[in-house]
Amino acid sequence: MRALFVLLVFFCVGFGADPVVPTINLSLSAPSSPQQLVNSLNVMIFLTVLTLAPSLIFMMTSFLRLIIVFSFLRQAMGTQQVPPSTILISLAMVLTFFIMEPVAKQGYENGIKPYLAEQIGYEEAFTNSVKPFKDFMVKNTREKDLALFFRIRDLQNPSNIDDIPLSIAMSAFFF
Repeated sequence: MRALFVLLVFFCVGFGADPVVPTINLSLSAPSSPQQLVNSLNVMIFLTVLTLAPSLIFMMTSFLRLIIVFSFLRQAMGTQQVPPSTILISLAMVLTFFIMEPVAKQGYENGIKPYLAEQIGYEEAFTNSVKPFKDFMVKNTREKDLALFFRIRDLQNPSNIDDIPLSIAMSAFFF
């Protein structure tokens, strides 16, 4: 979950925050303070997020759904190479950015911006940043798919959107 928050921070930095670049020390000495250990772990989490970023983009945005629809349209037209896949991917990326921009701005305004201003803590910032993405995923997921993942986990049906775990919302949206 922390990796997702770090991804959201870097995704939303383009929406108005001044980026802060941490310094990296490549020494192999033991940390002398808890803060040094936390900084090292943050760098490790950031590198992990960079590795997982394409998967998270697939799972939390409309990109994959757009690519599938464009593929179907290309097949329906009876062409196999026109328009080229690079054009379809570029078009899907532009539309994904257009669709997801309000969601990302809301996540930035509610979670990341107050966290960077040190008004809220890390956990509250994560919750506030992820909530717009979770709401987007749940609104664009069939109830039948959500119910399937609740049955798989053997959980009770939620009473509202806030009771849906992020892992179930992501799985059902991707499904």
